[in-house]
Amino acid sequence: LATSWFNTKPLSTLVGQIRRARREGIAVPKLQHPVTQEIEELSSEVTDMTNELHSHADYIRNFSTHVSHEFKNPLAAIQLTVDMLRTEAEHLSQSELDHFLSNIEMDTKRLLSLTNELNRYARASVLNVGVQEHCDVNEVLESISKEYQRHSLAVNIDSNANNIRAAMSGETLESVILSVLDNAEKHSAKTATIVAETDTRNTRLLLHIENDGTSISTANAERIFEP
Repeated sequence: LATSWFNTKPLSTLVGQIRRARREGIAVPKLQHPVTQEIEELSSEVTDMTNELHSHADYIRNFSTHVSHEFKNPLAAIQLTVDMLRTEAEHLSQSELDHFLSNIEMDTKRLLSLTNELNRYARASVLNVGVQEHCDVNEVLESISKEYQRHSLAVNIDSNANNIRAAMSGETLESVILSVLDNAEKHSAKTATIVAETDTRNTRLLLHIENDGTSISTANAERIFEP
């Protein structure tokens, strides 16, 4: 009876903590007196799991806020222009009409660009690196270089990763690199250089991307990996 009591009491306490955490939206604290090593490990795992869930929930809330903010401005501009054209179109000259239609087109392109960025970010966020998918690194880099021939940003490739295959799809690798290059282009970069190499055992691919765009401010430099 004593052994049973000593084993079930911490488990009952843990169950009570989980119910309270679910009810109040808080993390599950570790048990102060777990009695056995197995129960202590169980308590630690539950605490770590709930902390990860809370962190993920905060991430989703913040991400949704940023996405809503990015989409709100061009949508509001389109709505305002459409409302104005609906009531004032007959009083506008052709040049004024062209001006407002150009604004709508520009905001629409901005929304399409944001949508593409979200799709790229989503693919990179759920990337599952494994042996199922592979791509030729140089082929991906050459494809990117050709793509940017139609852009204002000149992309130079310096690669010694010949015959190197990365353990991910070419689409995923391209998405990650394009996200960096698109950001550089938005910040006035005219040239960008991608240096690709491998470590001494050819087990890791190293990509160095440099550009001559506006530098990241000191205040933001430590936050570059936040979504």
